[in-house]
Amino acid sequence: VGPLSKLRGSMSLILAAKLALTTDPPRYLEGTIAAFNQLNGAKFGASDHSLIAAHLIALRTEPAAYPLAVERTRAFYNGLKANHSLLTDKDDLIVAALLALSDVDVQLGVNRIEEIFTQLRDSFGTNGGTLLLAETLTLGGAGSEAVNRALALREAVRAAKVRVDKSPTTPLLGVFALLPVAPEVVANDIAEARDFLKAQRGFGALSMDGTERLGLAAAMVLDAYAGKDPIVAPALAAVIAGVIAAQALVILTTIMATNAATAASS
Repeated sequence: VGPLSKLRGSMSLILAAKLALTTDPPRYLEGTIAAFNQLNGAKFGASDHSLIAAHLIALRTEPAAYPLAVERTRAFYNGLKANHSLLTDKDDLIVAALLALSDVDVQLGVNRIEEIFTQLRDSFGTNGGTLLLAETLTLGGAGSEAVNRALALREAVRAAKVRVDKSPTTPLLGVFALLPVAPEVVANDIAEARDFLKAQRGFGALSMDGTERLGLAAAMVLDAYAGKDPIVAPALAAVIAGVIAAQALVILTTIMATNAATAASS
């Protein structure tokens, strides 16, 4: 696997599992490595985040289109960096890659992210999680209604004491905001899923960090919603599936990085 061998073992294992679920694992592995090398050539460097971005590119387009996807990824990332030099980091690379693979115009997309970020920052704070939330809403084609729903969801999850409005799970609120489900219902469903997981062997306080468990509970609820056609139209389901995948991986890599840093300092 060449350059991929430099990455953390756990992320390589996750990639192997994802490749095993594809229709043609050797083809997608080859494509992931090719896209990874091209991202590296675009000065993104070798990291778990560039690996995930490369895998998304390999899954969603053909090899001949990799250069354009990488070029657009760099353009989106540069646009974010220009507006938020201190907040933009490798987490944003994953969403930049998904935006690059969409039909969103780069400048319009960057402007829309900034517009939504401005609307959210008073409530969510000026931080990287708020930026990722704005990116998620932009990726989902959100209008003002979805932005208002994200704000309402923040209040609902706080009241239910399921704080997915805090980093690194904040971006998941953007996906929930795209769904026609009442904020109070979302908050209660996440609480139920969290409590269920906590009671299961291997998911309790001694085995799993509370943030990891909460992120997993939220992802379970999203997956359940996305599978219900009366709730999610097929066209929207495809968008939501992509956003869920991206944000789940962003959260996973953030938690992994945090845990690695904690272990190193202990």
